[in-house]
This record gives sequence, C-alpha cells and structure tokens, in this order.
Amino acid sequence: MDKGITEIIGVVRTKQKIMGEVLALTKEIQEAFQNNDAQAAELALDMRMEKILEAQECDERIEAIFDFMRIDQALRITKIMRLQCGRMELTLHEKVLFDLYSNMKSIVDRSIEIDKEISKRIGGRQSIYMQKFTDIK
Repeated sequence: MDKGITEIIGVVRTKQKIMGEVLALTKEIQEAFQNNDAQAAELALDMRMEKILEAQECDERIEAIFDFMRIDQALRITKIMRLQCGRMELTLHEKVLFDLYSNMKSIVDRSIEIDKEISKRIGGRQSIYMQKFTDIK
C-alpha cells in the first residue's frame, strides 16, 4: 500500500499547487472585474480553465493508481481524501494525505467564495448564487 499512497501523495501535491494557481487566477479575475477590465478578466478566465483541466487530469491519474490497489486500500484512501476518516488510526503517509486534502479544501473554498462575489457583482439578481439564495426563502 505504501507505494500506491506515495504515488497518490505526489499527484495530490501537484494538484494542490495547481489549485493554488486557480485561486491566484480567481483573485486576478476579481480584480479585473473590479477595474472593469473585461479583456484581462477573459484572459484570466481562460487560464483558470486550463488549470482546472490540469487538476482534473490529476484526479484521473489518482483513479489509475487505484486500479492497481486492493479495493479495501482504495476505499480507505478515498475516505481520507474526502476528509471522512473520523476515528480511523492513520499511518504517517495517510496523515500527510489528510493534511494535503485539508489544505486543498481551504484553497478551493476560498476560490468558491471569490467566485460567488464575482457572480453576484456581474449577475446581480440573475446570479446563480442569488437565485439559489432566493429559492431557499
């Protein structure tokens, strides 16, 4: 199992770096819209989409690694990656994986919050986030 999890950790580190770049580009998009610079926003949106596709490729590489693992091992690692390990006793490698995913979740959550702000500013009441909010009421 150590070989599989160490491979996954390497891919997750790459994905974490990519997601950090997505966050930076999301901030650039926000700034471009605040400055009414549609051209810069469009360029940053395109670059961000490329990075998101790179992150998806990382997920595909992880799935390929799972193909060579026992099902119980893959399921255990999946729980850790979903931050659903509860009271599980984690090995050193598993703790590293958990920490990487915890950090990545923070990065993704921040990107989503900025996206919400951008959407509300651009779309106003037509924003998907505003529609969801008003549907709840």
